[in-house]
Amino acid sequence: MSTFAPTSTQAGPTLATGAPTNARDALEKQWGELAGMGCEDPAQCDVLFSLDKPADATGCMEQLPSENGRLSAFPVTVQTGEKFDASDYGTLLRSFDFVAIRANGVTTSNLMTDATLNCSESDGALPANPVRSSRYQGFVVLDLPLDTTSVGYVPFSDQGGWEWKIGGIA
Repeated sequence: MSTFAPTSTQAGPTLATGAPTNARDALEKQWGELAGMGCEDPAQCDVLFSLDKPADATGCMEQLPSENGRLSAFPVTVQTGEKFDASDYGTLLRSFDFVAIRANGVTTSNLMTDATLNCSESDGALPANPVRSSRYQGFVVLDLPLDTTSVGYVPFSDQGGWEWKIGGIA
């Protein structure tokens, strides 16, 4: 699990910095690399977060198989700042804000399925109502197509969000 502090030199750009984006207007990140929301300077972010490399989700109910191909669990760490206001962000790092970019270039949403809610890691989801000046660790479970090449976190529909290359997971 990645660890970080608001003053980390690993902090990547946020949506507000004007950093280069890919063709989908998303910032490309490495596993464990910081991302931030509501800041130009990582020390002043409303939210800092990192997403770590996925593993197969465990303890999933056999009665609820994957609808898209494979259930993957992503470790996540989130730290909220002193000025964090939940009404500006809603829930953080929830399955419904993620997309899969497939080998054919198609972006697939609906990665939260009944199956993702019934894996052991699902019990470690981040809280629905985070509070300021707090740190959380948990998991996001996604139901990914087998030909997924990247996953994207797009919490704001009018901005590109962040992407992590995953390669084929088949």
